[in-house]
Amino acid sequence: IVRLDRTMEQIVFPVPNICEFLTQESKLRVYYTTERDEQGSKINDFFLRSEDLFNEMNWQKKLR
Repeated sequence: IVRLDRTMEQIVFPVPNICEFLTQESKLRVYYTTERDEQGSKINDFFLRSEDLFNEMNWQKKLR
């Protein structure tokens, strides 16, 4: 984020523990197939996938 004095401020978001169960295949699929054509499209596309990703992580957690 750019502050009023034009300096950059780093913001750190914690990664939920459930994310450790996301498979490498899913990470790569999100990375390579997310829409990147418009400013807001990648965020919208990611949130459209989020429920499926969450369900996958929960399933992987149960399998381990």
